[in-house]
Amino acid sequence: LIKNVFLTSEKKIKRKMKEIVLAMRIDNYLETQVEKENPDISSKDKQKAVKEKILEMYMNYVFLGNNAYGVEAASNGYFGKKAKDITIFESTVLASTFQLPSSYNPYRNVDRLIGAIHVAYAEDKDAEIGTWVAEEAKKKFIEALDQSDKKISRSGNGVSDWLVSRGDFSFEVDGKEYDVTYTPGRKDYVLSRMYEDGYVDEAQVKQAVKDGLWYQFKAARVDIAAPHFVFWVQEFLKNS
Repeated sequence: LIKNVFLTSEKKIKRKMKEIVLAMRIDNYLETQVEKENPDISSKDKQKAVKEKILEMYMNYVFLGNNAYGVEAASNGYFGKKAKDITIFESTVLASTFQLPSSYNPYRNVDRLIGAIHVAYAEDKDAEIGTWVAEEAKKKFIEALDQSDKKISRSGNGVSDWLVSRGDFSFEVDGKEYDVTYTPGRKDYVLSRMYEDGYVDEAQVKQAVKDGLWYQFKAARVDIAAPHFVFWVQEFLKNS
């Protein structure tokens, strides 16, 4: 929380000392708040309550890309809805962006974020594939998921491995054969962990994958009041 919200990620002793001091102050402050809310709370329950407040702070202030700080802002920015209303697929998107918001940006690196179906003409891998064929490949991919007898492993990258195996097939359109492969995204690794820990079942995993195939993110938009002044301040701070 301290490193991601209040400090930079530089690896220096001075920064580490600041992190320790701030962590102690925040912990003491939250303990005081918990005791005020519940004077008779046990030591064990107090520690649990403090951890929950720390998690709440992190969720409210963490940077999730595209000028969104906190899950509520990110939910509105990416999906156009409140955090309490997001789907399992949308929750995996947010969880995927926590560590590396730029690398898993849904507007610039969507395939890296949610995975991608690749289609190639069997007789000429470099031939251009039409939109209709690409859409047909998605439908065939869904059929492969629904008809699969292979169970998803609850260990390791079970969901990702299962999707790769289900997404390796061929199909014909107008007498032409096309080969399909699936490259998992960060959201598939998040789904693997959620499935492994029992937060979602196999049906929910399948639905989350399907939701991502045709998903349209809310159009990116950043409103800046007095943009010339904002950019001048940024440049001033950079050169100071």
